[in-house]
Amino acid sequence: MLRRLNIPEKNWKFSEGDLKERKLWDTYQMCYEDVLNRTSKEFAPWFVIPADDKPTARYLVAKILLEAMEKCNFEAPKLSDAIFNKIDDFKQELNKE
Repeated sequence: MLRRLNIPEKNWKFSEGDLKERKLWDTYQMCYEDVLNRTSKEFAPWFVIPADDKPTARYLVAKILLEAMEKCNFEAPKLSDAIFNKIDDFKQELNKE
């Protein structure tokens, strides 16, 4: 919050109500942890992603999604033999454009 007050371009993000809410931080954290512990299940887990570093947050989300998808043993779709046998013809047609 000090950063919001110390940097003029960030002042708009500050609200006087933030100071009141800050006093409830420990209570919020306890409730937050309780909700996650009670609702996160092996078949539907919660993941806490820090949002103060967007590149890291995006990396973590992508990693979690990849790991979940790998458990499903997806396979890339395969072309039918009829289309696969014509790939060279299709390439020639596209190269003419």
